[in-house]
Amino acid sequence: MRNSKIFLVITALLLCLSCEKITKTTERDELPAPDYNGIIPIYRFYIGEPMAAGFILLNAIEQYYADDNKADPAKVLSPDSDMISECQKKLFENACINNIRFRENYNDLLDNSMMACCDVFNALLYYNIIVAWGDFPYAENSSAALDRENAVRNNSRNILTALADDLEKAMACLEDKRYPYDDPNESMSVSKDIARILLADIHMYLGEYSKAGTLLKQVIDSGYYSLEGNGSVILGLYAGIPESDSYPDILLQTYAGVMLSYAECLYVQNDLQDAEDCLKQVLESSGLASDYDDILSGIASARMKLLDDCVGNFAFMKRSGLFSSWYGMDETYMLLPLPNDMLVTYSGFMQNPGY
Repeated sequence: MRNSKIFLVITALLLCLSCEKITKTTERDELPAPDYNGIIPIYRFYIGEPMAAGFILLNAIEQYYADDNKADPAKVLSPDSDMISECQKKLFENACINNIRFRENYNDLLDNSMMACCDVFNALLYYNIIVAWGDFPYAENSSAALDRENAVRNNSRNILTALADDLEKAMACLEDKRYPYDDPNESMSVSKDIARILLADIHMYLGEYSKAGTLLKQVIDSGYYSLEGNGSVILGLYAGIPESDSYPDILLQTYAGVMLSYAECLYVQNDLQDAEDCLKQVLESSGLASDYDDILSGIASARMKLLDDCVGNFAFMKRSGLFSSWYGMDETYMLLPLPNDMLVTYSGFMQNPGY
């Protein structure tokens, strides 16, 4: 496991270098006109690849939090950190803003399903940005997104509520099917289950566990997924053009994650027996011992062991109240610092508390 973590961090740093062209050329330039290959390659290059690179970096940061022998957080989680700066640029300046531009530039070429995919990825990006940095500038059009001089940090709860509404509408246009992550031609499409899981994540972060549990139960009852093998992958992204039968460079949603989140929802609603039964299914399938002190600690332990290569444990630790006890860190670090270069660009912003 340690070797895989080192590899992931090295991969993330290399991706920063490989995506340098995207960082430099797509922040303000217009997206190109579609060619004979259509708009999907444009979406993959300008949104999908930097989004994958950003999430790889975010996962590397999450793994730092989980490391029992972590270096001094005052040095690693610094406003001067290149990794935090690159993560913010990839997720927001590249993927998020270009996703907004894409919807505007190619609006006449997008059917309802593709527009819904854009909305789901917009929600995926903003949700994870909010978990990482808190209140953030929220733009519904490219003019507002690029107006950095007048940008403000919008209330995160208001943004999440708006994203939840967008996901509800998007689900009406998405198919109930398994996301074909290993099909290069489908790698930028999403299914209704992906939207359901993301919406459940938002509801949990807002403390709305009953709503989240209903959505997760629908995913479980679909029968599309399993706890073993490739059947466990629900959403993964590629930092380049995927080949047939390839495995994603970063995982964002897995069936084990769905089951553990559902167990969490049951636990919070005091349905302890069903919560424990759900947790034990995951542990038994993975060959892990059921040696936890309480159900929530068991969920936390399972997440740390099974989902360390998947973005999402940081949000769980925050919403469950286990952040300080499991990470051994002061609550100051529940938000990442805004990168110094972002504070220069957005001159009206204040740094997150404690940095």
